[in-house]
Amino acid sequence: MGNSQPKIDPKEEIRQNKRTIKKAIREFERNRTRLQGSEAKILRDIKTMAMKNEHGPAQILAKDLVRQRLMIKQTYTMCSQLKAIEF
Repeated sequence: MGNSQPKIDPKEEIRQNKRTIKKAIREFERNRTRLQGSEAKILRDIKTMAMKNEHGPAQILAKDLVRQRLMIKQTYTMCSQLKAIEF
């Protein structure tokens, strides 16, 4: 009877979808900048450990650095795919 939701105008639905996509893009960009900051920190830590001749922990951080860079690359691809479907 009166339990159904009213139909949404197609223009309004498009606007809501675009808004959701833009929000997701901003979130990915925010996440990418955080990852880039932590990448720089890991690089500094690797260099200081290499100077101190601590190669074991430096190798672990190097593996973590590779993971960070892969995640950054993935965020770039996801962001570009979202931008492609935005319009």
